[in-house]
Amino acid sequence: MQINPDFNASAYTIKSYDAGKVTVFAPISSQEAKVAHETGKTLTPTIITLQQSAIIMKNQLIDDWAPQNPHLLTIDDFQRILDLRPELVLLGTGGNIHFPESKDMLLLQQQGIGVEVMGTAAACRTYNFLISDGRNVACALFMI
Repeated sequence: MQINPDFNASAYTIKSYDAGKVTVFAPISSQEAKVAHETGKTLTPTIITLQQSAIIMKNQLIDDWAPQNPHLLTIDDFQRILDLRPELVLLGTGGNIHFPESKDMLLLQQQGIGVEVMGTAAACRTYNFLISDGRNVACALFMI
């Protein structure tokens, strides 16, 4: 589904999602913006197509997040998210909602990091909204 976000040139934003893939706009650097402004050229964002589990944040894209199925999540996977220090984690668990072991999510919650578990489609939409609001959010996605 195409979600047509208000394009935020300074952040990774989600362009669309579908079965087996999520398409992301990469941020445009300040240097690229400066050159475009000086030359009058139109900026065209780089589009990245993800076809496996990933973590998306405003300034970072981790496209090699190990678990490929929410049933395989371990405490080490949550530690990788914790190391990013988001204020909130949106965990998109594919086409269906799958709640991980609460003992594993506790790692994040003990550090004051909120965790919201939802389907990947809802996580994509929510991520774009929160990024546009300036929130420090990590969107950890499994493919639909």
